[in-house]
Amino acid sequence: MIEDDLTIDGNIKTSDGSVDVRGKVAGDITAVAIAIQPGGSVEGRLSASTITIAGQLKGSLKCDDVTLASTSSVQADVEAEAMTTESGAEVVGKLKVTGKR
Repeated sequence: MIEDDLTIDGNIKTSDGSVDVRGKVAGDITAVAIAIQPGGSVEGRLSASTITIAGQLKGSLKCDDVTLASTSSVQADVEAEAMTTESGAEVVGKLKVTGKR
């Protein structure tokens, strides 16, 4: 967990864990699951099986399943099999949602 008073400048990688961002990350994140909480922000690439964004992302994301909360602000290219977007979510970028196969 990246707490709200923590800033990380660098990449984060875990092969079997999840990353919960409440603070700031300037770098890429690779994990099984990634969550950016309200007030959290990431500038970089996200790669995971599931990604949930309620904070801010600038960069790109690639996953199987992405959920964008109403508080999310995403300026990124998004590539996913499935995408759920709550009313109020902001998305600017290219979207490629392929559907579950």
